[in-house]
Amino acid sequence: MAEVTGFPERVALDPEVVRIARTLEDAGYETWAVGGALRDRLLGGGQSDVDLATAATPEVVQRLFRRTVPVGIRFGTVGVLDSGRRLHEVTTFRQDVETDGRHAVVRFGVSLDEDLARRDFTINAIAYHPVREVWRDPFDGFADLRAGLVRAVGVPAVGLHVAPEGRDLEEGAVARQHPDGPVLHADRHRALEERAH
Repeated sequence: MAEVTGFPERVALDPEVVRIARTLEDAGYETWAVGGALRDRLLGGGQSDVDLATAATPEVVQRLFRRTVPVGIRFGTVGVLDSGRRLHEVTTFRQDVETDGRHAVVRFGVSLDEDLARRDFTINAIAYHPVREVWRDPFDGFADLRAGLVRAVGVPAVGLHVAPEGRDLEEGAVARQHPDGPVLHADRHRALEERAH
């Protein structure tokens, strides 16, 4: 795992998100904040909802919380309603068993690092533990974020199958902080050229 340096000591999260994570952790299920909302906070934004990734299965999440919504059970996602009736997505750690880049058959019960490995870009493969206040960055996404670099996790061509609006969002998030725009990693340039032929 890459050494995690330069991150803020803590991230201001909705107390309800921390409460949900603490409930899962107290029940013995590792739980981390993940995704684009963390990336946006690291870029100085932070208005979007933070998703949680956990070792708990959807059935366990539904058992631990009184008010849940089966947002995407087959993909491992359960919405937990907080005291203000706001929905917070909690997704079981997953690993792609088979994928075309846009649609995947997933397996539950894997580690956080395996879950992060299925993300599209390194800048989205960063996790923050809302209870212990520590970071996990196995693909050096924070360094890429600071450099304005958009780099695929794993095989670059797979990241190209992400919906165009998804790529635009990622590159737009980085471009807002880097006036010259995001820099596409050389591997991604090669994958774009190969895809064009």
